[in-house]
Amino acid sequence: MQEEGIVNRFFIPLAALVGLWAVSRAVYEGSAGSLPPGGLRTAVVALFAPLLFLSVWGAGFIGPILGYLRGATFPERALLAFANPLIWIARVEARVACQFSAVELVYFLFLPWIFGLVCVTCFELGLSELACRLVHRRKAPGSARIGHPVVWLLIVGGLAGMYLGLIRGQEWVYEVVHHYATHALP
Repeated sequence: MQEEGIVNRFFIPLAALVGLWAVSRAVYEGSAGSLPPGGLRTAVVALFAPLLFLSVWGAGFIGPILGYLRGATFPERALLAFANPLIWIARVEARVACQFSAVELVYFLFLPWIFGLVCVTCFELGLSELACRLVHRRKAPGSARIGHPVVWLLIVGGLAGMYLGLIRGQEWVYEVVHHYATHALP
């Protein structure tokens, strides 16, 4: 793979990912509030709601592949994977920051939808790395180590976290709240 500058290999895919999120969010939220109910609003929401969801929950798979195609290193691909999820988490935290103390905001990060998003992103990053390494190995045999421990750690850790945070989310909430009540409350 040819060596690209940091702008081409990292910032252009980052701009594409964050741009997709920003445009889909602006159109979705703008249409829901400004368009009258009817066919046009339904069509706009039906198009941009999945794009908004994909730009946050699918960024862990899409971002690293965009970076890989442009020659990004693994740390750059990891940043691409977590860019939109971290922006979304920061926006959620900013919305509730006035309601909770700093300690409560840390516990807020462990609630299922936030913890689950991080775990889904880890899992998707692992899958995208596996796919990119398989493609790279097919193009240049013997050049890429497919079964790298970091890839399997991301996949297995992401699956375990998704199970805890999303599938067993209700029990996970009780565990987080119980831990908060016993350790953080005066």
